[in-house]
Amino acid sequence: RLSIVKMTVDHWIEASEKAQDGQLKDIKEIGQLDVESSLADNLEGYTVLGEGGEVLACIGVQEVDEDTAYAWTIMVADIGARLIGITRCVRIWLDGCGYKHVMADVREEFIEGQRWAELLGFVPIGVIESYYEDGGDAIKYRRETSWVH
Repeated sequence: RLSIVKMTVDHWIEASEKAQDGQLKDIKEIGQLDVESSLADNLEGYTVLGEGGEVLACIGVQEVDEDTAYAWTIMVADIGARLIGITRCVRIWLDGCGYKHVMADVREEFIEGQRWAELLGFVPIGVIESYYEDGGDAIKYRRETSWVH
């Protein structure tokens, strides 16, 4: 059974060492996350743990304003069948994260990431050209929730 716990720096390090190719670089490159300073500033970050306590993903949001936040995820490579459980955990977490609008960006060529965003309830709202340093485009997503703290 999977669980969600408050993220620690050790969780972040483990997830980033095992992250899918390019994922960590993209997050840092666009300034979505500076985890070391964000954890110190009480970033709302959580870790999805596997049955054996292994880190499978780190998730969180960065507030844009009182109604809107940007979601970020670092997921370890080779998740396989555990993706279904992770998706359930993250959907529940997003439903209760306290923001009316949650935004996310996914590389245009990262089809698996787009599918996952849509499974989480995100809807594509546009394309941002040359979003990444290497000139790659991003698809911008938004997720609405009716439940806010």
